[in-house]
Parts: sequence; C-alpha cells; structure tokens
Amino acid sequence: MSLAWDFKQPDRSAVEAIAAAGGIEPLVAQVVAHLLRDGDVEGKASAAGVLATLADGSAANQVAIRAAGAIVPLVALVRDGDAQGKTNAADALATLADGDAANQAAVRAAGGIQPLVALVMYGDVAGKTNAASALTKLAVGDAANQVAIRAACAIVPLVALVRDGCVAGKANAAYALATLADGSAANQVAIRAAGAIVPLVALVRDGCVVGKVHAASALAKLADGNAANQAAIRAYIRAAGAIVPLVALVRDGCVVGKAHAAAALATLADGNAANQAAIRAAGGIQPLVALVRDGCVKGKAYAAAALATLADGDAANQAAIRAAGAIVALVALVRDGDVTGKTIAAAALQNFPSRGLEDRAKGRVEDTAALAAAAARADAAMVWSAPHASFEEMAKAEVDAKLVAHAEAEVKPEAKAAIKAQAAAEATALAVAEAEARQLAAREQAEAREIEAAIALVVAAREQEEANTAQAEAEQQARMQAEQEAQTAAAHAHLQVARKATATAEAGLVERSPDIFTCPITQDLMIDPVLATDGHTYERRAIEDWLVSHSTSPMTGAELEMKAVFPNLVVRGQIRTWHETQRASHSAFSTPSAPAVPAAPAAQADVLPASNAAAPALASNAGSASGLGG
Repeated sequence: MSLAWDFKQPDRSAVEAIAAAGGIEPLVAQVVAHLLRDGDVEGKASAAGVLATLADGSAANQVAIRAAGAIVPLVALVRDGDAQGKTNAADALATLADGDAANQAAVRAAGGIQPLVALVMYGDVAGKTNAASALTKLAVGDAANQVAIRAACAIVPLVALVRDGCVAGKANAAYALATLADGSAANQVAIRAAGAIVPLVALVRDGCVVGKVHAASALAKLADGNAANQAAIRAYIRAAGAIVPLVALVRDGCVVGKAHAAAALATLADGNAANQAAIRAAGGIQPLVALVRDGCVKGKAYAAAALATLADGDAANQAAIRAAGAIVALVALVRDGDVTGKTIAAAALQNFPSRGLEDRAKGRVEDTAALAAAAARADAAMVWSAPHASFEEMAKAEVDAKLVAHAEAEVKPEAKAAIKAQAAAEATALAVAEAEARQLAAREQAEAREIEAAIALVVAAREQEEANTAQAEAEQQARMQAEQEAQTAAAHAHLQVARKATATAEAGLVERSPDIFTCPITQDLMIDPVLATDGHTYERRAIEDWLVSHSTSPMTGAELEMKAVFPNLVVRGQIRTWHETQRASHSAFSTPSAPAVPAAPAAQADVLPASNAAAPALASNAGSASGLGG
C-alpha cells in the first residue's frame, strides 16, 4: 500500500479517510518498517510525527502502533535523534501512553523514561514541552511509572521548566508535577524539596489559562493526603503567597480553573487554622459561595468542600460564610446536585449549628440537618423521598431567626440583655480564635523557615558533591589525555625511526620513486598506504594522526563525509613491485637491496582502486573501514 498523505504535514482528515478504507494497520507497519527504523534523519522525524497523529485520540490505533513494534524505535529516536526527531518522538509516546495502560508499561519496559527526562533537561523548547507531556501521560494512574520517573531524577528539571519554560512548557510541567504528586507522599516531599511551590504559585498568578489550571491542581495534590508532611507543606504553600492568587482564580478563572483552585483551597484549609484565617482575609469566602451556586458540577463540589473545611471549628469563618449567603447555596446543592455534590454540601451544612434564637427556626434547622446527614451517608432513597420544600427549611430558618430575634427584642426587654450577652460571648470567642490563629501562623512560619534552611543545607551538600565529582572527572580526563599524548609521541618516534631506515635503504636506489608512492602529508615513500574519503592516498599513521584533530581533507580542505580510511592494496602492490625492480637493478650493480615493504595486515583484505578518484565508491564499503569516529 502506498502512503496516501504528506508525511511532513500529517492531516487528521487523511487519518480518518485511511481508517475508513481499512488501511491504518498497513500504513502503520510501513511507517515503522521503512521510515522509523531505516529512514534518514528527516524521514525518522516525519515518521514519528505521523505516528503521533495516528495515535491521537484513537485507542485502536494506539494498539496497532504498539503491535507493529513502534515503541522501541520511538524511544531510540528520543534518545539519539536530531532535535525535530526527538520532539516528534516524544509527542508520539505521549499520544500512545494517553489512557492506555499497556502502552504505559511498554514505554517503561523499553527504557523510555530516562531519555524523556534527558529531553526535559537538555532539549529545545518544543522538545522540553513534549517530553513533559509524555511523562505526564506515563504517570497517570501508573504507580510504577511514578516511581520510575522520580528515580530518573525528573522532578528537578520539571520544576525548572515550570519556572523558566515557554507558556506550553510551564503548563505541561505543572501537569506532570500534579500527576506525580497525586497520592504519592514520597513524590510530594521530593517536589517540595526541589523548590516547586514558589514557581507553581507564580504560575497560578501569572500563567496562561491552562497553566493556571494545572498549577492549582498541583498545589492541591501537594497538600493532600500526606499526614506526615501536610502541615509543613500547607504552611510552605501559604508562606509562598499561594492563597491570594488561588482566590483570584476561583473568582476570575475559567470553569476548570475555578474548580481546581477551590480544591486547592479546600485542601489548604483542612485542619489548618492559620490557612482558614488567611483564606477569609484574602476574600475567599464570597467567590467560593458563588461557585457553589453557579459553578460546574466539580466546581460546586470542590467549593462546598472548601466552605466545609473553612467552617470546621472556626467561628469567624462560620459567621462570614453565613453572611455571604452560603446556606441557601449549600441547601440547593443538597437538593439538586450530583451524588458527590449532595454528600459534600450536606457535610458542610453540619458545620453550621443552629443559633438557638427561637424554637421554630431551630426545629427547621435540625430537620434539614437530618436530611443533610442522610445525604452525607449517600442515602439517596431517604434524601429523594423528602419534599423539595424541606431542603429549603434551613435557608428559611436563617431569615425567620432574624425576624423573631427583632420581635422578641421589642416585646421582651430582658431579651435585649440576653442578645447582647450572646453577641459579646461570640465576639470574645472570635477574638480568641483569631489570636490562636495568629499564634499558630507564627509557629508555622518559623517551621517553614527551618524547613527552608534544611533544604538549603541539602542543596549545598548536593552542589558540593557535584563539584567534587566534576573535579575528579576532570582530573581523570587530564590523566587519560596525558597518557594518550605519550602513546602518540611514542608511536610517532617509532614511525620516524622506520622512515629513517626506509630513507637509508632508498638512498641506494637508482631511480626516484613515483609521486603516487609519496605521502602528501609526510612527503616520504609510503609503507602502509590507505585511501581516505577525499579520494587521496596517505601513509596510514600520518592520516590517522591528522584525523584525530581535523575533520577536513589535508589536500583540499573540504569537509570529510566520515573519518574513515581504507587499505589501498593496489598502490601497496605497486610500491612492492617498484621496490623489487629497484632491488633487481641494484643487484645488477652489486648494490645493497632495499628493505621489503611490510605486508598488509591479514584482517584488511579489501582491494580498492589505485586511482585517487575512486573515493566516491567508498560509502558502501564502510564496514571494512578503519573508523575514527566523528
């Protein structure tokens, strides 16, 4: 089957047309067999782009590409390709791993994680961006890959990409960190230790829409589910100034951004009095109430969770949340939300006890609290069996309580004193709570400073270790270079001795040697003639010494296609014949015979043309060449 599209510009409509014609599997097989494994640099890059387009959003194509054996050569292309090839191959691995557990495992088994991490560290802008995306897709729902990615030292370069990358690179790196932090205490600690919180907060504040979403998600995941470290992490996040931009994102972000920011605030406030006070001070309650009322399904649930954690044990927050109209919104969510929303809203309502201003209002609140408890138990039958009007009782009770309080104050003078006493008690409790919150905040700030100092010590020790390693490597390299130079000098001296012996033997010859037998570099008669890829013949040792420090022809100055030489057995045979002729001529005049030219090494049995114009034919004989790298 012929390839029915432009490989340099893969087109989605072409993919669909080929799939409709039943040609995807043959196309995949042909791409893998003829381009990805055996193609040139541009062909490999184009093939990787084709596979990325084929795999994008198609579970069937993901399976077909894996079955065709594409993953191993794609990993090799990420490791060894040119910049475009690495970028396209990382994109292909990202689309193959997206939602496909078998492909996630296959990429890990093929050794794909380490070269992707290297691409995040050293790639160009597009390469870093696509590699971060690939690591994200590999980590989603795969605990083994999460561990392997951390073990490959991916967290530090991902944090650097959040801080210094392009717009898309920052967003993808934040997404990767959020995925790695999800449910992994070890990764949460490592991400915090790598200094991720400050750039994540900056991304919430100043990033693009997608970047803000992923950064808020990462902060939420970092502060969640890590009992041993969550207090320190939450304090560190607050100290980094995260709360104000998170509140701004709840208020002004996109739909998904509002939801993730609310989730982050819910996690930060959970059991942390200082964060509860800070969120209230940042004006976070009003936008959270608005999100419960008007947000998407997840946004409503996360905002309700945030209000629940803010109200838990915090009288000042309870009063502020009531004043913002949260009760009506939470009751509506219990009535109309999905199962998760109903459950969370019901739990939130339990954090708002009745004020006890009058029996009727209190009774209505208690009735609604019972329904809320049923929702918290996910007892759908009981919740839905109640009339909708019952869910509005708590909201109505708030209004009735105020009216009754005013009426009682007018007809019962003694009620005024009771109301004043209750208000004074609430004010005292609020002042005490705020003082405790300030003290707790001061303690946690001190702890955060201690943590930063400890991290600084670890970083300094790591930098010193890296410096010592670099110095040791430099010293080792210097020793090896000195040894190599000594070996080269000894070989050169040996060659000079051989040349002098040859010159002495040649001095008695009757006839001067032809120019074709003379090395263009040394201007001496050649002993071991070899042909270079510039088409000229040289003494082996002379041209090998030249190619150690040059990539150009010593004759023409042109760039060599490769640093390789080939034994010129024809010229060697001609030199041997010429020597024999000279010896025969000398014998006729009773002169000493010239020394025999050393025989060719047994392993170099290729016979090449004598003419220096034969170099273009050498490209296909590279297997018999003496390669010098390059």
